[in-house]
Amino acid sequence: MLHVTEIPATERIRKARTALLLDHPFFGSLLFRLRSEECRLIPTMATNGVVLRYNPSFVDTLNAATLAGVLAHEVMHPALQHHTRRSKRDPVRWNEACDYAINPLLLDAGLSLPDDVLVDPRFRGMSAEQIYNQREVEAQPESSSESESAQGKNDNRHTASAAEMIVAFARENQLATIVGEKTAGRLLSATSVKVGNGFRLAMPTGAYYTWNGLVLEGTPMEPDELIEFNWHERRTGIDGQLEYANESIRIERAERAS
Repeated sequence: MLHVTEIPATERIRKARTALLLDHPFFGSLLFRLRSEECRLIPTMATNGVVLRYNPSFVDTLNAATLAGVLAHEVMHPALQHHTRRSKRDPVRWNEACDYAINPLLLDAGLSLPDDVLVDPRFRGMSAEQIYNQREVEAQPESSSESESAQGKNDNRHTASAAEMIVAFARENQLATIVGEKTAGRLLSATSVKVGNGFRLAMPTGAYYTWNGLVLEGTPMEPDELIEFNWHERRTGIDGQLEYANESIRIERAERAS
């Protein structure tokens, strides 16, 4: 019997393609759209969505089941349009985020992967964009208290529409202390059409998500410090929430200066 490394890599890939088509037709049918091509300039495998390039030395290190899993992994990149979704993100970190998104799907489908693949239960169910952003935040060094500037953001139940974006952005990126009440949780793109007799019909056309995947419609932002809105004071020109935020900033700056 031949050792697996004595079988040409081209033949082993052909058999793995067939096995995928029979045992995992979803991945197998996607894979048959890619043309295989040997390339010793890459360490493992790679694809541009048209050609699947492989290093035969890498193929020789994999058993039949793991080879099928790696092929399925490669074809999922173009299937999920990862090459078009990268935009201006760092290529290496983006590819890692895509791997974190793909690998649990393959393992859940019963496929085998090499022991050193990127898998983290924290990222289960997250998109590549969400994983990329979370890892980017985690990689940033914490700012020292001397370099941080005191900032505050006040809001209440009347905070809606584009203001929801500001609060959500400040919260996710830890840019400010949110003061006031929870926001309204209302933010949708919409269009309206005339329906006669002076009336218009407004219809939602899109939802807004944060970088971490939080949908803003129906998700009020809770404040870090609850300060209730007082209508009676507001009618006299006093904004208690804003004054509290400003005073908190003054106190924090004074403490840092001392």
